[in-house]
Amino acid sequence: MKSKRFRDEERQALQYPVKKSLEERARERVDELGFTETQKEFIFADWPEGDEHFIWLLTATRDEIESWGEAGEWGIIRKEE
Repeated sequence: MKSKRFRDEERQALQYPVKKSLEERARERVDELGFTETQKEFIFADWPEGDEHFIWLLTATRDEIESWGEAGEWGIIRKEE
């Protein structure tokens, strides 16, 4: 027989929407950190790391994300002069 606490937790789980995905949580955090739309386009480009990238975005400092973006020049492709 399940404990009362476990039954209460099950009941609560049914009352709340499904948990947010890693990507949704990462997007919310990046919004909170105040990146521009251009920066967010680069941050959320189709990175092959997938979930690993989202986990990094959830744990990295703003400075770490900014340094990474600057190293990639925020995805700007410069024309040869």
